[in-house]
Amino acid sequence: MAKQRKGEKRTKKRELKLKKQKARKVAMPAILRRDPLLAEALRRHHPLHSCLINENWQDMKMATIFVVRETPTGLVMVAFIVDLLGFGLKEVWGDYGLTPGDIDTIKSQSAENDLPLELCDLPFPSSIIHGGIAWAKKWGIKLPRDYKVWMRILDPLDADEIDLDLFGVDGKPLFVFDEDDDFRFEESSVDLKVLEDPLETGKDGPSREQLERIGDIKGALIEFARNPEFEEDFNMAKLEYFKEEKKPGDMGKEEWISFLDWYTLEWQSEFENTFPDRFVEAYDDLMSRDVREMILGWRGVIDGIFEVKGQRSDEYHMKNLINEREYVVYPTASMADASSFEIGDFINARVAPVGDFHTFSGVVAKIPCDGSDKERGDIYRLAFETQTRYPRKSFKDNDKKLKASMELLQKSYNDFIDYFGTDELIGAGWEMAQKYQDFLRYGVFEKRDPETGLSNAEKHERKLGKIYRLPPVNFPETLLEQSGVGMLFDPAQGISFLEEYDSFVDIFSNPDTHIGGLIRKREVEDVIIGYLESDSISDMPFRKMAERFPDNFARVIEYVLNWEGFSVNMIDELMLHYKPQTFDKLPNNIAVFDSEMIRFVQLGEE
Repeated sequence: MAKQRKGEKRTKKRELKLKKQKARKVAMPAILRRDPLLAEALRRHHPLHSCLINENWQDMKMATIFVVRETPTGLVMVAFIVDLLGFGLKEVWGDYGLTPGDIDTIKSQSAENDLPLELCDLPFPSSIIHGGIAWAKKWGIKLPRDYKVWMRILDPLDADEIDLDLFGVDGKPLFVFDEDDDFRFEESSVDLKVLEDPLETGKDGPSREQLERIGDIKGALIEFARNPEFEEDFNMAKLEYFKEEKKPGDMGKEEWISFLDWYTLEWQSEFENTFPDRFVEAYDDLMSRDVREMILGWRGVIDGIFEVKGQRSDEYHMKNLINEREYVVYPTASMADASSFEIGDFINARVAPVGDFHTFSGVVAKIPCDGSDKERGDIYRLAFETQTRYPRKSFKDNDKKLKASMELLQKSYNDFIDYFGTDELIGAGWEMAQKYQDFLRYGVFEKRDPETGLSNAEKHERKLGKIYRLPPVNFPETLLEQSGVGMLFDPAQGISFLEEYDSFVDIFSNPDTHIGGLIRKREVEDVIIGYLESDSISDMPFRKMAERFPDNFARVIEYVLNWEGFSVNMIDELMLHYKPQTFDKLPNNIAVFDSEMIRFVQLGEE
C-alpha cells in the first residue's frame, strides 16, 4: 500500500508539474512558444563568446551591438540597433545554433557596408541597450516587438547604472525619420497632470481633495500597468498569483481587485523591477519630488489584519496584528465600508505609505466579531498563524521584530546542535517526527535558564499559575511513512523535513550507481529537479552536497540539467536561477511582542 501511495503521489506531482508547464507556456511570449529551444539558448548564464559594436557609433549616434554567447547547441547571437539621437532601442533580432564562422561572416559583411565592428567589454554596450529602452519609454516611443525576449541574453541593470546623458540633444530627442518611423509613437491614455504639483499635506493630515488626487495617481499607475505593451507581464503575473490560468470573468470582483492591486504595486518582472519603478522611469521628468517618492513607496504596501484603535472623521488609527505596527490610515475616495468602521473592529486590508500616513489600497473587508474574548482570540490566533506561515508579511516594516526573530532562531539552532550534535538527521519519517517532539520537550521542560535555574514550563506555571502542555504537532501521513526523511536546521531559516532525502544524498555520494540509462536518469531527475523546483526546499541541501562532494555535485548537476561546463563554483548561479528567494531568507521562528496576542495564543493552546 505504501508503494502504491508513493506512486500515486509521484503521478500527482507529475500532473501538477505538467499543468504548471502548460500554464507557463500560455503566458510565454509567442516567439518562444513557437521555438522553445530559443528560450534555453537565450539564458544569460551561458558564457559570453564576444561582444561587438560598430567603431564609429559615437560619431553616428547610432550603435549596432552584437552580443554572442556559447551554448550547448552552438552560438546564440542577438543584434541591437540603438538610436542615441532620437528613438532609443530601434531594432532587435537574433539567431542561435551559429558557428564562429557565422560571426566572422557578420563582421566581414558589416565592414563591406562601411560599418566595421570592434570587440568590446559587455557592461558598457549593455548600458547603452538598457538606456535605449529607458529613453524610448521616457518619450513615449514604441519599442520593437518581442524586445523583452531578446533582452534575456543580458543581465538586468539598476536605474543608476543607466546614463541617459548619452541620448538626445540637450536632454531631448532629435528625430531623423525613416519611412517606418511614423508608427513609433504611442498615445498615452494616462492623465499626467495629476503627477505635476507637490502634495504638501499639512499637520492635520491630508485634505479630501488631496486624498482624491492620491486616488487619481493610483488610478493612473493602474492604467499604465494595464497597457497592452505589458500583456505578457500580466499573463505571467496571473500565473504566479493564481498558480493556474485565469481570466477576469473566472474570478469575483474582490479577487480581481486584490490581484490587480498586487500586480500593480508589487509584482516584479524578470528584470526585478515593479510597475512603480517603470512608471517613475517613464514620467520622472513630469513628477514633483514627493509624488515620485510616494509612488516608489507604494512598493512597500502592507498586508494585514488590522484592529481599529481610534477614529476621527476619515482618519483611522489601526494596529496591524501581522507585523505588530500601528498606522494612521485614510481612504483615498468615498468608501461606504470605511464609514462603518468603529473602534474595536477588525479589518482585512492593504495599506500603502504616503509620507507620514497610509491609505487603503485594494479590497478592504470587515471581519465579523462580536467583541467577546472568544471571537477576538480567534482573530488574534489567526493573525499569529499568518505570522508563522508568511514570515515576510510579519517582518515587513518592522526591523525590530526581524532582529529579535533572528536572535531567537540562532538560539534555537544552538540548542539543536547541543541536543543532536549536528544540524542534519536522516531516518524514517516517524522517527524524525519523534526526534522533533523530543527536541521540543527538551526546550520546554529540560533546558534551564542559567540565571534562574527554571525551565520554560516552570516559568509559564509561575507566571500564569497553569501547567504548560505542549501543543500537538501534526505530520503528514506521507512523511511519517517514508523511510528516508531528512530533518535539517537551516541557521538562517529554521527546521525543515525533506522527503526522499536519503535518495538525494546518495545520488551525490554515489553518482556511479545512479548515472547511466534512460530509466535511471528519469529517477535521478525526479529527485534532483523536484528539489530544485520545490518552493518549500531551500538551498541548504544543495550547498551541503556541494561542500561535501564537490566533484560529484558538479557531475550530477551537469548530467541532470545538461549544463555543459558546470562547476561547483557556479552553485550561486544555480540557486539564483531555481531558488532566488533563498538569497533573502527569513526566520520561521517569529518573535511576538504583543501581550494580547501572547495571551490569546496561550489560551488557545490550553
